[in-house]
Amino acid sequence: MTATGSSGAGIGGGYGGSTGGEGGTVTISDSASVTATGSYGAGIGSGGYGHGASGGSLSISGFAVVIAKTASYGAAVGGGYGYSTSYTGNDGADVTVKGGFLFAVVTGGSSSYSAAAIGGGAGRGASYGGSSGTFTQTGGIVLAQTRYTVSDCIGNATGGSGDVTNLTAISGGMVITYQGSSTAKTSWDMTDSANISDGAVTIASDSTWPSGYTLTVDEGETLTITSGHTLLCQGTITNNGTISGEVDYG
Repeated sequence: MTATGSSGAGIGGGYGGSTGGEGGTVTISDSASVTATGSYGAGIGSGGYGHGASGGSLSISGFAVVIAKTASYGAAVGGGYGYSTSYTGNDGADVTVKGGFLFAVVTGGSSSYSAAAIGGGAGRGASYGGSSGTFTQTGGIVLAQTRYTVSDCIGNATGGSGDVTNLTAISGGMVITYQGSSTAKTSWDMTDSANISDGAVTIASDSTWPSGYTLTVDEGETLTITSGHTLLCQGTITNNGTISGEVDYG
C-alpha cells in the first residue's frame, strides 16, 4: 500500500485550517507493506496547517514493513505542521512497535526549526514545535532519521516540551537514529543502535529487514533473535560479528 498527502497526512488527518485534522488509529500487522508520504501533514498522523490535533496512534507487529516520510515540516509519524505563529505544531502519536520494521524519515525542515521523525510536527518558528507523544518498543526494528539536529529523531519538534523516551532502556527490539542528511539513509550499522549494550542487541519478536536497505553487524557485536521468532531478511545483512537465532534470507 502506498499513500501520499501534502497538507493532509499520507495516512490520517486531513488539512486542518485553524484546527489540525486528527490522526486516528492505525494498526499495521502480519506481512503488510506500507509506504506513507506526507509534507506539511505527517506521513502517518495528523494533518498540517492547524494546531491542537493529536497524531493518533500507530501499532506495528508481525513482519510488517512501514516506511513513513516527509520532506517538509510534518513529522514522518505523529504531528503535522502548525503554520501560523499562533499555531504550535501538532503533537506526536502514540506509537507502539511490537515487531516488524519502521523507518521514519524527515528530509526537510530548516536549520532553525524542524519536525521529529517520530513525534511532534514543526511549528512556525523555534518556539512552537509539537510535543512528543509516546513511543513504546517491545520488538521489531525502528530506524528514525531527521535532516537537522534541532529536533529529536524520536520525541519533540523544535520547541516541543513533551517527555522523550529513554531509547537506551528499550529491550526486545533494535532502534537506530541518525541526523544530518537530506536523503533517506539506506545503509545502517548496529554499532549506532541507541540500545546496544556491551556490543549486543536482542530482538524478541518477528521482524523484517526490507529490500533496499543494508544492516552491518560489526566485529565483536552480537545480534540475537530470541527462540520462536524469525528475522526475515529481504535486503542485505553484512555479518562481521555474530547473529544468533533464526534468520530467513528468503
